[in-house]
Amino acid sequence: MAGLYLIGALPAEQTQSYEGHLLHCPACQTDCDQIGPAVDALATLRVGDAAELAEQSPLAGDDRP
Repeated sequence: MAGLYLIGALPAEQTQSYEGHLLHCPACQTDCDQIGPAVDALATLRVGDAAELAEQSPLAGDDRP
């Protein structure tokens, strides 16, 4: 749920509930601390940047489903 919270995808009621939960749950606090920087970095990308990064990925030519 940390990922959904960090990208703002939870409804307001669930956001409030999760924020209350975060006050008392070290595991979820850690999840947010670990995922947060990636969410912030992804939020700064533009569509063209993301496509360029995908082309440079070592998995770019991978045909796995």
